[in-house]
Amino acid sequence: MKITISYLPEYAKAAAAVIQLVRKLLPSAVVRSSVSRPPRKIVYITLKSGEKRCGTTKKP
Repeated sequence: MKITISYLPEYAKAAAAVIQLVRKLLPSAVVRSSVSRPPRKIVYITLKSGEKRCGTTKKP
């Protein structure tokens, strides 16, 4: 699973709250960020496909 959050600096507080919530739900997720297109900031949250997800079980 991949989640991308793209935001402008004035929405940094809201983006931080969303990232914090996702990290609580998916503690093994990898979070990385980029500023490739200033002033827009981009955060990528990735969960590997074989890992346990929130409230689900791995299929056999």
